[in-house]
Amino acid sequence: MDPVTFEVIRNALVAATDEMVLALRRSAYSTNIKTRADFSCAFFDADLRSIAQGFAQPVHLGSMVQQVPNAVRAYGAENIRPGDAIITNDPFPGGVHLNDVMLVSPVHWEGELVGWVANLAHHVDVGGGAPASIGAFREVFQEGVIIPPIRLVSRGQIVPDVFRLILAQIRSKHETGGDFRAQIAARLVLRADLSEDELPHVRHERARLDDLDRGDDHSLLEDLAKRADRRRGTAADVDV
Repeated sequence: MDPVTFEVIRNALVAATDEMVLALRRSAYSTNIKTRADFSCAFFDADLRSIAQGFAQPVHLGSMVQQVPNAVRAYGAENIRPGDAIITNDPFPGGVHLNDVMLVSPVHWEGELVGWVANLAHHVDVGGGAPASIGAFREVFQEGVIIPPIRLVSRGQIVPDVFRLILAQIRSKHETGGDFRAQIAARLVLRADLSEDELPHVRHERARLDDLDRGDDHSLLEDLAKRADRRRGTAADVDV
């Protein structure tokens, strides 16, 4: 992939995650998300490596790089179909507390998996021994409901039994139910924002995405340096 195309794809992915951030914030019910912006959104490639992150809460993005791969592998990527979404707040794989609930969905192009879209939000309450699920607890089971990776959305539709079971453990059913729906809706924004021209590049050009994931920009810088040399008509050495 040439440097110009690389930058177009990179910025398209970042812009799409930023749009997901805006959609989640605008459609959420609780002040935790709408006012405090205590949530984050990200896009992962098919190998579950973080590729693009929408700016919100950086601490979440640090945990999501562990939690998303662990959640998908625990549930089984082969069991997650187009239109599905799994939900989890398991604190052990990602180092989060129970109020941070994450939703993960696959992104497909022409029937092939090209990536994963994820968002994580701090919810008002997840049950437990105190309002807001925060208190002087001695064990994690007192903090609230622990949700292992389970399917909350099946082929684009909320699984009602799972949704009711989770909300039954929670005090703030109206706000939390609305925030869950906002997370479910926001995941669709990234797929809608990526054009028909950009998704094939995400699928086919993984070698350069490897560079982005590792922060290894040497080949990109070398390409840009050569182009600059040709433009100036010189052969100056560029230290990269």
